[in-house]
This record gives sequence, structure tokens and C-alpha cells, in this order.
Amino acid sequence: MVAAMVAGSLLFTYLALSGSARSLSEENPQTFPLSLPRQPRSDYLLLALALVGLSHLLQSLVWHLYARDLHGERDALKDIFRYSITALTRNLPGAFYWSTASRALLYQKDGRTSFAAVATGVELSLQAISGGALALVLLAWPWGLLPALALLALPLLPGTASVWQGLAALGVVSAHWPALSAAFLDLARLSRRSVATAIAGYVIMWLIGGLFLEALVRAIGGHLPPRQALYGIWVATSLVGIAGAVLLGGLGVVRELSLAGLLAPLTTLPVATVLAILSRLVLILGSWLWGSLTAAICHFASRRRGEI
Repeated sequence: MVAAMVAGSLLFTYLALSGSARSLSEENPQTFPLSLPRQPRSDYLLLALALVGLSHLLQSLVWHLYARDLHGERDALKDIFRYSITALTRNLPGAFYWSTASRALLYQKDGRTSFAAVATGVELSLQAISGGALALVLLAWPWGLLPALALLALPLLPGTASVWQGLAALGVVSAHWPALSAAFLDLARLSRRSVATAIAGYVIMWLIGGLFLEALVRAIGGHLPPRQALYGIWVATSLVGIAGAVLLGGLGVVRELSLAGLLAPLTTLPVATVLAILSRLVLILGSWLWGSLTAAICHFASRRRGEI
């Protein structure tokens, strides 16, 4: 079912991309040929695809940190395998719900169903915090530096664990929402070192995303805006996409809509539109390629050790 969804999404995105490029070329015969080449450069497209894989590996390693702290999982291969399986649906419609449900199912046989929900909440929170801080630095330099540092420091404050323990011990919480109380206790076991490592990893991930967008701009031969603005726009629109995926019924496509809108003044509307669609295409292809490849490598490595 996942393979069919991926194949359908790739076909739809290809048709949308080729149709948009054709219509934009016909409507803008004077400007479009000057803005974009007829054939994108394959070397930069391959670079963008490789960056998707690097980001996936980084996120899966951070996921293992959560499993190590919250449930004492020492085998990184198991967590990377499970994370990679769930990554196959990352950029599809309703991806947040598919990913959360599949994570719960994969950890259910180990009796750790609640871990998937807690770790997903931590992942989204730290991604939002690190992304918001980086966007402040990039888009509001230098005035955004101090607010960004304050935002990054929030999860690292001394006594954070005691705050979660105190919330878990509240009578109204433990009596009426025992699952929430257990989740708070899980969060108290997450070390500050792991949180700091995760934040640093996510900052690198966001910068890789900016480099990914730069590679796509170079691939289509568009005018390259200032990197600070380009990277900041990618981070900001990706945060909008996360919010849309979680709060708007899985409507992650708002990232592409906002990306095209914010890039248009810096490039042109045709270039911004093609970049938004092309980014979606490469992300879908990359999540499927690197998710399946990483899962296969982990699976066969585990079989060689006699664990699967």
C-alpha cells in the first residue's frame, strides 16, 4: 500500500511539474527561457537527492538517542530500521498520521507502543524549537540572535526533569490521565545531553535543507538569492509545513505554497513555482529511496548477527 501511494504521488508530481513548466513557458515566452533551462542539471539534482539521504540518516540517529534514554534500547540498527520504514510515507498526504501509526505498530511487539507517541512529540518539539531559532537568526539578523539563543536554552534549563516529574505527580493528572502521567515520567528520563545533541543535529538538518534548496536553484539555472534569505525561507516554510501536517489534517503541501510565495520576490514567479514543485518531487523520491535503502541495510546487517 505504501509503495502504491509513493508511485502514485511520484506520477502526480511529475505530471504537475511538467505541466506547470510547460504552461509557464507558454505564458511567459520572453522571461521563462531566460529564467530556466529546458533540462535541469542532473549533477545538482543528484546532490539534492544525496542531501535528503544525509538528513534522513541524521534524524534516524537522533531518534535512536530518544530510544536509548527513554527505554534503554542499545541497538541502533533496530531504531534506524524502524525509523526508515516510517520515513517511506514522510512526504505523502496525511504523512504525520501514517508515520505516527506505523511507529506505534513497529514498537508494539516490544511492548513500547507509548514510546512512539512520546518520542514523536519530542522530535516535533525540538525540530520546531531549533528551526524557529535558526529562522530568527537567518531572517532577523542580528536582532534575532538573542531570542534564538533563549529559545534554544528552554529545553536545557536545569531542573527540566523535575518539572516533568512534578507534572506526572499531580493528582488530577495521575487520576484522570494515567497515560499522560506516564508520558511525563518518560520525558523526565531524557537527559539534557541527549536533548542538546538532538538540537544540534536538527540545526545541522535545517542547514542541510537550505543547501538542498540551493542545489535545486542551481539545478534549474535560476538566479541564486542571498544564502541567508534562501536558507531562512526554507526553514520557515518547512516549519509551516510541519504545522500544516499536524494541525491541518495532514495538509503538508502548505510548505510548497508558502515556499513559492516567499521565493517569488527573490527570483521570479515561474522559478519559485517550479522550485516548490521540484522540491516536493525530490523529497518524495528521496524519502522513498533512502528510507528503503537504509532499512534494507539495517535488516541484512541484523540478519548477519542472527537477530532477525
